[in-house]
Amino acid sequence: MIGPPAAARSFTNRPAIAIVLSVIIALITVWAAIAISYQTNWPIGFFVGTLSALAYALGRTWAAWRHTHTAHRTSEPEIALATT
Repeated sequence: MIGPPAAARSFTNRPAIAIVLSVIIALITVWAAIAISYQTNWPIGFFVGTLSALAYALGRTWAAWRHTHTAHRTSEPEIALATT
């Protein structure tokens, strides 16, 4: 299960928070996979992999969104100073 730690790393830069968030994401992933597997009678590994990939994709999307919004905030004053 590499998806939850990778997703947690995308959500925060602080190691302690990343570890706790990784455990939370992993628990949610496993329990959701067990429940979905029980309902659909499909293998649990499929759902663990899929949910882990979704968590990672969500984390990378969040990191990209945060990066673009942080870049806009820091670049606006530089543009204003360059034009005056």
